[in-house]
Amino acid sequence: MRQLAYWSIDVVIARRRAQEYAAGRVRWEATKIVLSSERALAREEKVMDYRSFVRRAPGLATRVHNACSTRLRHRAGARHEAYRQASLAR
Repeated sequence: MRQLAYWSIDVVIARRRAQEYAAGRVRWEATKIVLSSERALAREEKVMDYRSFVRRAPGLATRVHNACSTRLRHRAGARHEAYRQASLAR
């Protein structure tokens, strides 16, 4: 009797494991399809050159240019001030 109980438990566990394996396999196949389609889309996307960027978003291009030049001017000013302080300390 005990052996029959163990056997029935093993059958239930094996069936559950097979279902989980099948579900995992389906998820993996779906993931592969999504990843391959994303790779295909990434290959199809064209890199935007600077001229088309400026034509499509002139306001954005100006803001990016101003932000970058402001940072560069700020860094250069900070370096110049540090150099001037070091010169005065000597």
